[in-house]
Amino acid sequence: METTQEHVQRGDAKYVECFLAGSIAGTLTMFIATPVDLIKVKLQKQPGFGREYKGPSDVVKTIVKDSGARALYRGFIPMAFRYNTPLYFKILSNVS
Repeated sequence: METTQEHVQRGDAKYVECFLAGSIAGTLTMFIATPVDLIKVKLQKQPGFGREYKGPSDVVKTIVKDSGARALYRGFIPMAFRYNTPLYFKILSNVS
């Protein structure tokens, strides 16, 4: 099986196509990873005693109840840039 780089070198795929494919994949990944990361952080920052949450499902219920479902995606844009920006610069360095 050939890698993307081999396809690009042969001319089967253009850099723009690779960039868009990577960006779309990264964004979809962040769509799933952002709520999971938020839940993980909320659980990790609890004090050792007098826990605020009983588990991951309790975190989701509390966030949705207090702030709405959109609050699960707080931080989505910065995470998307964090994962997509290196790909952008990698492509630029290969083009020039």
